[in-house]
Amino acid sequence: MLALTACGSGAEETLPAAQASFARQDYIAARTALTAVLKDDPGNRAALELLVQVHLRQQDADAAESALDRLRRAGGDEAAMTLWQAEVILLKGRADEALAMLGSAAGPEASRIRAAALIAANDRAGAGAAFRQGLTAGWNVRLASAYLNFLLDAGDPAAARGLLAEMNRKEPEALETLLDAGRLALAGGDTATAARSYAAAGQAYPHRVEPLCGLAAQLDADGKPDEAMAALDRAEKILPGQRCVNAMRLTLWAVRGEWEKVRSALQPVEADLDPRSPEAMTYGEALIRLGKPEQARALFNRSLLAMPQNPFARLMLAEAQLATGDAEAAFATIRPLAESTLAGTRELELAERAARAAGQPEADVLRARLGSADLKQRQAMATQGMAALMRSDWNAAIAAYQPLLAAGEDGEVLKRLAWAATNAGRHDEAIDYADRALKIMPASADALHLAGLARINAGRDVGRGRELVNQAVAAEPENPRFRRSLELATAAAR
Repeated sequence: MLALTACGSGAEETLPAAQASFARQDYIAARTALTAVLKDDPGNRAALELLVQVHLRQQDADAAESALDRLRRAGGDEAAMTLWQAEVILLKGRADEALAMLGSAAGPEASRIRAAALIAANDRAGAGAAFRQGLTAGWNVRLASAYLNFLLDAGDPAAARGLLAEMNRKEPEALETLLDAGRLALAGGDTATAARSYAAAGQAYPHRVEPLCGLAAQLDADGKPDEAMAALDRAEKILPGQRCVNAMRLTLWAVRGEWEKVRSALQPVEADLDPRSPEAMTYGEALIRLGKPEQARALFNRSLLAMPQNPFARLMLAEAQLATGDAEAAFATIRPLAESTLAGTRELELAERAARAAGQPEADVLRARLGSADLKQRQAMATQGMAALMRSDWNAAIAAYQPLLAAGEDGEVLKRLAWAATNAGRHDEAIDYADRALKIMPASADALHLAGLARINAGRDVGRGRELVNQAVAAEPENPRFRRSLELATAAAR
């Protein structure tokens, strides 16, 4: 009896410690404490329920499933176990099965898992609806954070900022709130605010690596790659092998020109790389720098096919084509970038080299543009405009981009003006800019999208706006910004 009493007393003391560790998101300590509880009391349902959640937070699907099996034998709550099992299935990459298991389950947690599964199934409209339904059903900071990042990825920073304001009102000290504040600030070019947010997150949650990953991104943006790498080294000591650490390390190796390290890290998973991912882009550039342009060309071909509007994929494909001796293809690839008033030195130099190697007469014109007195001035305007777009200062962006039209109509400049104007509520200008861009580049999915979005936001000719956005989605079905606009169009039509 003395032995049994001692075991019971230990579990009674250790379980609250595990719960406290879980609350401060120290999942390693929580798991250690729960292991001790379950060693003495294998059927402790409260401990098993918490252990399942710990494994899910760590995205360890196999361990979570094993803990779920034990919880079923202990008689766990069926509704809760259904949600957790659905999340396990989702972590294993089976989105359709996860959705089927969720069925009609309601509430914030069910909505969070359902939205994640719908994103994985490329149903972004459904995911947006799931997010909103979940937040209507009740507050959940993890659900709010997932929705905020969904909105930010879909190119809707204004809605993301509105949601962050709500997170700050309801749970200002939550890790998710602090991290999202940092990400939004960094996306807007406000590195000082981002640094404060990540520092606060790191101080409040010293056992998590995400604040250090965010800090590394902020230091990189401030041009301090060595300090950023030191932050990642600290994160690696807390919890080795985390995805955000590995991804940021690749970025910093690229900044420092350590291409062999990039190649060594990604070559084993080359076949699994999504051609749209930052990892694939970095790997492709590493291949070019290491004298493997044929492989890089194949990779960037896939990237540009998946993301026709991505200027980096276009630039790198042209560089790979030129390096393989196909100057004509290189010039054809880089030409749309080089023809724009927004073209910088890098685009113009590559275009001039490709044109000269291909024997194209445009080579001399490009050389003249590189030597022109107003190149730096135009680049400065373009930089100011992009910085204003990043911080959502729409009127400042319009003021920066408008003078660039003095040299003539430019589709890329007009697209940026349309985006800024529609977000600023300057609807007449937005529609005008978007239509002029579409006239210049009628096959551009981005131009189609903006012409549609300008009408939807203005509440004018919404049917035509929806038709244009539908065309953009048909051209690029996985583009999150286009999907978000289609969602807005659908709502406007009701």
